Amino acid sequence: MLQIRDAKDGKDRQVPVSGALHTRLADYHAQVAGRPDRGEWFFPGRPTQPLTLGNVERNFRRFLWQARISHGGRGHGPRVHDLRHTFAVNNLRRWFAQGRDVGALLPVLQTYMGHSSVADTDYYLRLTAESYPDITARVQQAIGDIVPPVTAGPRHGH
Repeated sequence: MLQIRDAKDGKDRQVPVSGALHTRLADYHAQVAGRPDRGEWFFPGRPTQPLTLGNVERNFRRFLWQARISHGGRGHGPRVHDLRHTFAVNNLRRWFAQGRDVGALLPVLQTYMGHSSVADTDYYLRLTAESYPDITARVQQAIGDIVPPVTAGPRHGH
């Protein structure tokens, strides 16, 4: 379990991690644990200070540049925060592909993302065009064609 302290809104939470991630985090901790400038922080920034959002964003842009991925400038991305949306959508797509009960799994995603309600998590689940056919087929199979297909023809009232 990963213990996250004083996260958004000052809340603490625990998040399960894979064995591979646990190993990577333990290796990282072994490398930085004895550093005198680390302070109490798992990810230290300046001596005895936590890593700041500015540090993270600068490094993220540097990594994008090294990977030859263009950055659209401030506020245009890709942004660090975009990784949250990607994480949520990738989990949703994988669960649909596996035939899993996505409704039952949303609270799991909610926990990983640190949201206080499933409604907050839903924000990150904007569906991509690539996912749409799979999801539509599952919905139609479960409850029928609740949204009729768009057909060409006269439009009335618009």
